[in-house]
Amino acid sequence: MSTPTISVVCPTYNSVAFVEKTIRTVLEQSVSPFELIISDDGSSDMTLEVVRQATGQAPFPVQILQNTHAGPGAARNAGIQAAKGEWIAFLDSDDLWHKRKIERVTKEIEQHSGVNFFCHNVYHFLNGKQVLTDLASRYRHGIPLPKQLFTNYFIGTSAVVCKRDILLSYNGFDETLPSAQDYEMWLRMSPSLNIVMIPEALVWYIDRPESISANNSWRHFNNVLRAFSKNRDYVNRVRYYYAIIRYAVIFCKNQLATFLRKDS
Repeated sequence: MSTPTISVVCPTYNSVAFVEKTIRTVLEQSVSPFELIISDDGSSDMTLEVVRQATGQAPFPVQILQNTHAGPGAARNAGIQAAKGEWIAFLDSDDLWHKRKIERVTKEIEQHSGVNFFCHNVYHFLNGKQVLTDLASRYRHGIPLPKQLFTNYFIGTSAVVCKRDILLSYNGFDETLPSAQDYEMWLRMSPSLNIVMIPEALVWYIDRPESISANNSWRHFNNVLRAFSKNRDYVNRVRYYYAIIRYAVIFCKNQLATFLRKDS
C-alpha cells in the first residue's frame, strides 16, 4: 500500500499575529505532509511576508495562494482546487497541531481503507487553561450522520482530514456564508461520509475573545439557521424544528451570559 498523500490547507486573513506559530506546528510534524497550501484571503497586513519567511526552509512543497478577499470558504476552496494530495487536512491560521497529527492520521488511513473522513478530539486553550473537548465520544455508530449533525456537532475543522475527491464532488464550501460554512459543508456531505473519530486530541484551538464573540453573534446564528434550511431534506420535520429550537436556546443562553458579564 502506498503512503497516503495529505495536503494541508491553511486559509489566512490578516493573521500576522499568530500564523507563524501555526505554520511551525506543520513544519515540526513527526511525519511530513505531502504539501502545505497557504490560501490567503486578501490580507492587508504583513501575513504573506510572515508566511514566506516561515516556510522558506520547509522540507516539503509549499504553495502560497493570493486571493481577493471573499471569506474563509472561498480561501479553503482555492486550496482544495490547488491541492495535489489525495487527502485534505484543514488547519485554521490560529490553531496549533500536535507534532504527531499527520503520523497518527496516516496510520488511521492505512487501517481503514473504506473511510473518507477522519476527525479527532481537540484541546481548547483559553485564559491560560487547557480544556479537552472529547468530540469522539459524541459520535454514535449506527445512527445516520445527518441526523446526528443536526443536533450534536462534533466536527472541528482543524481536526478534519477528508478525501479531496468528495470535497470536490460537493463543490466545496458555500462561499455565500460568511461564517458557519464549515458546519454547512459537513452537514451537506454527511450522507456520503464514512467517518472515523480518533479518540485523541491532536490540535489546540486558541480561543481568542474576538473569535468567541463572532461565534456568538447574530450573523453567525443566522448562518447556522441557513445551514439547517439548506439541508433540511436530510431529516424529518420534527428533527429539523427541534434542531432550530435547540440551537436558539443555546444561542440565547450565551447572549444572556455575555450581557450579565458586561453588567457585572
